[in-house]
Amino acid sequence: MKDLFASLRSFLTPKDLASWQTFMLLSIFSVVMGAFMSSLAQGIVSSFGWFFLIVAVWWFVYGKDVQTALTFNAIFTKVFLGPWIISTLIVLAVFGSWNGFANLSGVAPPAFISIAPIAAIIALAPKFIKSSKEKTPQFTIPAIKDRQGMVLFFLSHLLIACWFQFYFLLQGWLNLYPSLMAEDFSRSSFVVRIQPNISVSRGREVLNAAENDLRDRLNNQSWSAIERWLFESKVSNQWIIDLERNVQSRLKNKLGGGEMDLWTLSGKVDADTYDSGAYYNLVLNATWKGPTASQAPYIVSKRCELIPKRMFNRRTKSDVVETKVIGTLKCADVKDTTSFIKKV
Repeated sequence: MKDLFASLRSFLTPKDLASWQTFMLLSIFSVVMGAFMSSLAQGIVSSFGWFFLIVAVWWFVYGKDVQTALTFNAIFTKVFLGPWIISTLIVLAVFGSWNGFANLSGVAPPAFISIAPIAAIIALAPKFIKSSKEKTPQFTIPAIKDRQGMVLFFLSHLLIACWFQFYFLLQGWLNLYPSLMAEDFSRSSFVVRIQPNISVSRGREVLNAAENDLRDRLNNQSWSAIERWLFESKVSNQWIIDLERNVQSRLKNKLGGGEMDLWTLSGKVDADTYDSGAYYNLVLNATWKGPTASQAPYIVSKRCELIPKRMFNRRTKSDVVETKVIGTLKCADVKDTTSFIKKV
């Protein structure tokens, strides 16, 4: 332990007043002093602490030995990680922390998309400074032969920033609209599914909620009341409007406002045309109005049957048997009517 502290002390002891160790010690001193100050003073001292830390690290990584250690061979050129380290510290100092970056709504945090451009500026800055031991550093224009490479270097870092933006844009969409996970990305040149191909479309939940609402409304009702309701349903679409409103109220908290607002319900009531024994058929459709990987609409459907059922009831202390015809709703499983999504 003594050897560790001795080596650390030797490492941080400035050999010269103008050195990176001096700024590092000033940063540590700022942290210690800020711990005993009020919030306002603490913020000011913290800013100075970040400034001293960035200068110290900047000075340190551009040392000859450290720069060699942080340089790696890439495909076309050598990559120096020093500017990326400095850029990360600058972003942390400006934006505070990385907390909450996953809770986005389609817009990547400026922290991430700023790292690459700032790193490019830091890496290219020495090209505009002419320095020597005898003279004060002066601003200079890079040579013509170096300008093309500098432009390509900066644009490549902008491309990396765009990929950061694109990644968080997709993550924001998937957080807001989980149904997008049911899409087929096999033909995409940019999006790669790294998790198992699971179907998470919420259309099934929308139609199941609609079925439950219809069950509550129609089951055990007298057959005459059901037929009256069916007649009114053929004349007016108010029933589907009311059904959609009830489903939204049921699933608003579960699916979230962004997801539920993009599902629309439609339906129709027909006499039995399938020779299934049902008197009436109800077809419910849930249509996704949000973003999709295909131009075709995403529609899931559910077919239900209304069947009369005769109930017998014997009164107490009486031999008279009363009969009552009630309605029973039976629904099939959800069916996906689109071709670009295999499951719901």
